[in-house]
Amino acid sequence: MRRLSDLRPGHHVAWVTAADENDDAVMLALMRDGLERGEKVMLLVPLSARQQTLARLAETGLDAGTHLACGQLIITHQILSEPPGGLSPPQALSRAVRLECEAVLKAGFSALRIISDATWAGEELLSTRNLSRYEAELNRGLQGLPCLLVCKYDSRIVEPALL
Repeated sequence: MRRLSDLRPGHHVAWVTAADENDDAVMLALMRDGLERGEKVMLLVPLSARQQTLARLAETGLDAGTHLACGQLIITHQILSEPPGGLSPPQALSRAVRLECEAVLKAGFSALRIISDATWAGEELLSTRNLSRYEAELNRGLQGLPCLLVCKYDSRIVEPALL
């Protein structure tokens, strides 16, 4: 198992957790680390969690408003609204991340850090074959990109052995 401080652009991590209070602390630490390193940080959370996330950031002393205003921090619920025709979901996500990485580098950021709460994933994706295929396809699509992707899964829904 990696330590948080070991995570760097080029890593894709499936984080399986029991969804407890410590998760917020880990997510906040991942965000803070990326911001301090000059990376663009994209947090993917359910729409209902946006305000709570901003409040938690404020509690830690992080000035999210400044990072949001300059575009270094994005808190959203999706990267893609609809996958482009002919592409599988992981191919479409890889393509979107590749394009975002190009834009991030042009904007002067050192890398892209995506932290995703994958509780959005439906039962179809979370089936044994689909999830492992999805994650493997993402790994192939993200190779060589200046991107750290952390996908958080709830262990009550996803068996760690699937990943």
